[in-house]
Amino acid sequence: MLAPPSNSAKPQSLSRVPIHTVFPTKSRAPFLRDPMFRDEIFSYLGGYAKTLGYQPIRIGGTEDHVHLLTTLSRTLAIADFITGIVPSPSFSIGGDLA
Repeated sequence: MLAPPSNSAKPQSLSRVPIHTVFPTKSRAPFLRDPMFRDEIFSYLGGYAKTLGYQPIRIGGTEDHVHLLTTLSRTLAIADFITGIVPSPSFSIGGDLA
């Protein structure tokens, strides 16, 4: 068997795993009713996902919940992503935004 040349590039394992995350507003209240505010929140979430190493594919939702479709990060666990992106009880959409 021939050995590969020492200067050859090693093959990479590439994947694109979609992650669909859904979370509600505080108490399922319709805080995202205003389209401009909703777009601002979606834009913020997309930017934040990028900073965590996830690639946003689609962000949407309704007045009382949000859908995030992103790719899986190569460096961050899904649980860490969810903990970082989904608002905690002390900070939730419609709660302490300022």
